[in-house]
Amino acid sequence: MIFLGGVIGTGHHLYWAGGPSMWVPMGSMFSFIEVLPLVLLIIEAINHYRLIKAHREFKYHLAYTYVISVAFWNFVGAGVFGGGTLNAPLVNYYEHGTFLTLNHAHTALFGAFGELAIGLIYFCLRYVAADRYRFGEKLGLAAFWLYNGGLVLWILLNFFPIGWAQLDAVYEHGFAYARSSAFYSTTLFWQWMRLPGDVLFATGALLMAWDFIVKLRPLFPEAVDRLIFRATRPLQSVSEAAE
Repeated sequence: MIFLGGVIGTGHHLYWAGGPSMWVPMGSMFSFIEVLPLVLLIIEAINHYRLIKAHREFKYHLAYTYVISVAFWNFVGAGVFGGGTLNAPLVNYYEHGTFLTLNHAHTALFGAFGELAIGLIYFCLRYVAADRYRFGEKLGLAAFWLYNGGLVLWILLNFFPIGWAQLDAVYEHGFAYARSSAFYSTTLFWQWMRLPGDVLFATGALLMAWDFIVKLRPLFPEAVDRLIFRATRPLQSVSEAAE
């Protein structure tokens, strides 16, 4: 179901791009379907989590946090913003290529699939650490909230304010005007309001990059370990003392 929904479902990108007309019914139908298998996988993950936690300590909390967030963004980003709002061919005819498309693309691609990949990475890193090394979760959780906060700010301060006005401009004046500098010059404030979400998201990316370096330490050659970690040992000592 994931394969059919995810691959054939991308046909909604080809409605009005000069592709064969078969992509209108195929893309529409499978775009609606693609939400279902991910929801089923999330339900399966919740059941496994409860089963494991009932019998022993659950050591994959950080990875699980990212995976569960996928349930929310899959429903909202792919379901509500994509299949429910923009996927219908008649609506998509006027909407495609506007900021509402960006809204669906960002929330569905990163929220529903990007965070799923990050969860898998943290699962693997936790498995590598096992009980041999300390596995801290603070940086990963901080990055999680910064990522999701950035997504929410993008929606509220950039995609929606510009996207709905742009869709109205398409209805009233045509697609060419809605994509012209004449229209975008009326939305300069909301274009700059993309910045707060960018800052949060970029900060989360930097924290996560450092977190990956720290957690990959057991796999580094000794020379790399000395170069990175001994040079930053004073900073780590200050951080540990503060904690």
